[in-house]
Amino acid sequence: MTTKMPTKTIVLISCSNIKRETAATAAELYTSQLFIASRTYAENNGDGYAILSARHGLLMPTATVEPYDHKLGGSADARRVWGSRVQADILELCDYHDITRDRGRVLARFIILAGRNYCEALPKWMQAAATFPLAGKQIGERLQWLSRENQRQAAPPRCRQGLLFV
Repeated sequence: MTTKMPTKTIVLISCSNIKRETAATAAELYTSQLFIASRTYAENNGDGYAILSARHGLLMPTATVEPYDHKLGGSADARRVWGSRVQADILELCDYHDITRDRGRVLARFIILAGRNYCEALPKWMQAAATFPLAGKQIGERLQWLSRENQRQAAPPRCRQGLLFV
């Protein structure tokens, strides 16, 4: 008899252009309403979460970060390079076997709370294992959706800050 590994839920949230003026943990550096609502959703719905940073790639919530001004844009090639960096960061931070394909099955489920540039730049295998609940929504619609979802959460957060897996 073979034992199936449970699928982990990893929530990836995008950074924000609204930041504190001094260095802080990644979880506290970004101060926009959308980021805070996304972080709350991630804490309540994932086994772990990380932040998609236009400048740094993948950031753990406990990483100390200086404020910066950088957006994920530019050429498709630049976004592909960024996506490859995020993939490398995920594979480095996680147990490789927890998130890679095993007999055709990805052993992680991703919830991506990010804009189109971020989502489209992610590797195809991550996109295939992901849901994008904010896709096609404008900022106000994203905030409304996150607010409704966060209000439904009465239980304590599923993931501990700073850990990608619990």
